[in-house]
Formats: sequence, structure tokens, C-alpha cells
Amino acid sequence: MTSMENNRLYDLVIIGAGPGGYVAAERAGSKGKKVLLVEKADLGGICLNAGCIPSKTLINSGKLFSQACNSDIYGVTVENPRFDLTKAMAYKQKVIKTLRNGVGFQMKQRQVDIITGEASFIDQRTIQVNGDQYQAENVIIATGASPVLPPISGLDEAHVVTSKEILEVDKLPDHLVVIGGGAIGCEFASFFSNVGVQVSLIEILPEIISPLDSELAGMLRKSIKGVNFHLESKVERITTNSVVYSQNGE
Repeated sequence: MTSMENNRLYDLVIIGAGPGGYVAAERAGSKGKKVLLVEKADLGGICLNAGCIPSKTLINSGKLFSQACNSDIYGVTVENPRFDLTKAMAYKQKVIKTLRNGVGFQMKQRQVDIITGEASFIDQRTIQVNGDQYQAENVIIATGASPVLPPISGLDEAHVVTSKEILEVDKLPDHLVVIGGGAIGCEFASFFSNVGVQVSLIEILPEIISPLDSELAGMLRKSIKGVNFHLESKVERITTNSVVYSQNGE
């Protein structure tokens, strides 16, 4: 075996640098294993770059603005509070960059090799990235998930964004319709409502956050102020400026 071939032989190759992938790399590296981490985008995966972290950061900004607008009841007067979306987005990016750098530092500390690129399998223990081949005793596939658009008529005609794209908006909409009352939908509904956007949320089930106990889900729904909820409702089609839905089959 040549020196180059030896350098491309690993105890563990991990495809995907999200929470599952980079934590596995950190643990294996701390045990002295030779690890290769492959990521086609940014370290941290969807959660850090386009999911949990940026959404929670924006939600916190929205809560602070809402508190400033309603602080009089606590005896605190804030004159003419204003929400600056550009600054909120800049702060969100700062948080992402800081945490992403932290992941990179942890990988360096554990001597984990990182390659940016898309991996494909040559055989069970050989992958190819950017034209180069790497072998491993074990391979972990931790590629995560991505948003999927439902089969709704009119999606191509209207301005429809996913949970990833809405994190990059540069202007607040006048009215936002959120389709789906799961955790992600409720988070964005809450944020945009807190910063003054008229928000409607359409959920096909009888209550939001379906895995949650219905009584608790109802309490949570009532705590999300300013959102117009349409439960047991199904989106039929979308036009350039409207969402047509049916409720209870009507």
C-alpha cells in the first residue's frame, strides 16, 4: 500500500456533518480513531445553519420586540420600538458563524479530517468525493433531511418558501400564511406575529403539534398571540395572492 493510499484509509467515514455526524466524529476521534467527515455544505448541518439555531435566534429577537411593545403593563416605557429585520438577520448569521467555528474547532481538537464535497459509494467500504476515493472500516450515513413541498395546486405560481428559505428573507411580508401546525410552522408563525406581520396558520388536524397531548397543544396554541389558526383545514390551491382552503370538508 502506498503512502497516499494509507492516508485515504480511515477507521470511520461519516457522510454528513449535522448533529448526528459531527458528534459521532467527535466521539470516535476522542477514542483515537482515524475519522473522515464529509459535508457538501456547511459544518453543523441543517440544525445549525438553516433550522433550530437560526429559527430560535430570530424567535428570541421577536420576543424582545414584542416585550418592548407591551412593556407598559410592567411599568417600563419604551417609546416607539422598531424591529430592524436587517440587524436581526445579521445577528442570526453571527450566531451561526460562531457555533459553526466551534464545531470546526472540536473536529480539529479530535484530529478529524474534513472534506467539503458530495460523497458517493464505490462499494460498501469505499466512497468517492471530488474525484478522490477513500476507504473505511465503517461508514456512517448521517445526511439528515430537507424540506419537501406538498402536492398543492399553484405552488409554482405563487411566492412559496420553505422553512429554509424564509430564514433569508430581506423584507417582512404584510401577510404570511403558514401551512402546517407542527413545531416548525408554529415557531415561524409566532416569530412573524411578534414582529407585526398578519399571520394565518392552516393545519389539517384538529390541533397543532400533533404528537403533543391535545390539552397541552390547545394551551400552547392560545399562548401564540396574534395568529389566526384554521384547524381541521386543508389547503386546496394557491394563487398569486391567496390561499384557498376547505374546513371540515367544506
